[in-house]
Amino acid sequence: MSARQNKTTDATRTARVPRTSRGEAARERIKEAARVVFNRVGYRKARVTDITDEAQVASGLFYRYFTDLREIAAELSGEMLAPLLDIESRLDPDAPDRLFEKLRVHHAIQSGNYLHNPGLIRAWVPLSEVSPEFLAKVHAGYQRYLEFLVTDRWPEPNEPRTPERARILMLGYAAVGAGEMPMTAYAAWHTKSLKPLGLEEEVLAEWLALLAYRMFTGRDPDSAVLRHRDAIATLPFMDRLA
Repeated sequence: MSARQNKTTDATRTARVPRTSRGEAARERIKEAARVVFNRVGYRKARVTDITDEAQVASGLFYRYFTDLREIAAELSGEMLAPLLDIESRLDPDAPDRLFEKLRVHHAIQSGNYLHNPGLIRAWVPLSEVSPEFLAKVHAGYQRYLEFLVTDRWPEPNEPRTPERARILMLGYAAVGAGEMPMTAYAAWHTKSLKPLGLEEEVLAEWLALLAYRMFTGRDPDSAVLRHRDAIATLPFMDRLA
């Protein structure tokens, strides 16, 4: 790319950054409209005009702040990942079982994402297919997070890949991944055969946290740390809770 092309690209990027509070408000309104549209019709079927109609702005205003649907979807998806990377600020420092506390908060965040932003959750696959940059960024952030979840330590930048780190990551993927399919089926797909469960968001999160805890430790946490023990005890394989 020539120096002139670089300047043009930089200028275009600068032009899409709001310079006023009014511009920032318009940009946020478009983002919120995109969230609504993605959740309503899905990323693959969404059109720019659907979003600008939802935001009640001129269609051309979209391109003042975003290049295309992929860019706005990637930004919204990144915002869903951000709470996981900031999970320490959400943990109760006095929790008697730190591992269960981390798993509870993790599944609370993810249950909220799946229940309230199912369209954005489903957008991750097509986004990953068309945007290697998005895929690389998401994987890098999520893998750092998984290492913290397992070891209680954030990896250093450029820390070398080792067999031990690979084992840690695999454990993290397996333990929290066990809850991804249930959340997808229950919250994102709204599978009719699961509707009779009638799970509240907090109960779903704690149940999945408990299942992940079993994978990490081979046992149940102390029942005193469970906030929804009675509701969880009625679910499959939970009848032996102390």
